[in-house]
Amino acid sequence: MKVLEGRNLTVKLGARLALEAVSLSLRPGEVTVILGPNGAGKSTLLACLGGLRRPDHGEVWLEGQPVMGLPPAERARKIAFMPQTPEIAWPLEARILVGLGRIPFIGARGLSAEDANAIDLAMRQTGTEGLAERDVSALSGGERARILLARALVGMPDWLLADEPLTGLDPGYQLDSVNLLRTLAKREGCGIVVTLHDLTLAARLADRIILLKAGRCLTEGSPAEVLTSDHLAEAYGIEAALINGPGGPILDILGRS
Repeated sequence: MKVLEGRNLTVKLGARLALEAVSLSLRPGEVTVILGPNGAGKSTLLACLGGLRRPDHGEVWLEGQPVMGLPPAERARKIAFMPQTPEIAWPLEARILVGLGRIPFIGARGLSAEDANAIDLAMRQTGTEGLAERDVSALSGGERARILLARALVGMPDWLLADEPLTGLDPGYQLDSVNLLRTLAKREGCGIVVTLHDLTLAARLADRIILLKAGRCLTEGSPAEVLTSDHLAEAYGIEAALINGPGGPILDILGRS
């Protein structure tokens, strides 16, 4: 099994511990959501899992190999990473930007028919075919987020790690993205790991939630096990309860605890 493991991950940012001895084992075919208040270490943990940041202590393993020891191209084929605030340094057509996600696969002759088909599929999956010839610098934040998700998916990775992938999307596209991520996990066997702030979306998307506080894992488990009144009060300082709504679970926030 292509398990992704973090073992005793510790990251120091100056005098502050951004992560402190975090261990986790993630399985393909599941959607894992990393939650926690601002500064809890969500983005730092995701970057370590993707091999973009080397922890000060501990190690990340994939399929029994250290992630940081994999050649960059091989790591990029196995793990796609979607950052929270990507920088796009120059004007590009959206389809060309999506195609950059095929770089680890492109041979000496450039884009193949297989690469072109993969680009078409990724843009269909994300509903971005109509944006193909648009300049990405002229896209809205939500449109750009969908294009960047297509770029992450175009390599058909074993693992997709996405930092706040639903931010900036309107409710319809949020639901489309939730359905797409769950389909990739359940039908394609992809391991999905995302950070979120929206607790209701997390409850609807996740098979498993990891709840961080101040760089440590407060608790982990199913949405029902993690999103309890006690855990939410301890992590966020709120009084809230998970209830069953007609469209799925809803987090009812009553106020400060």
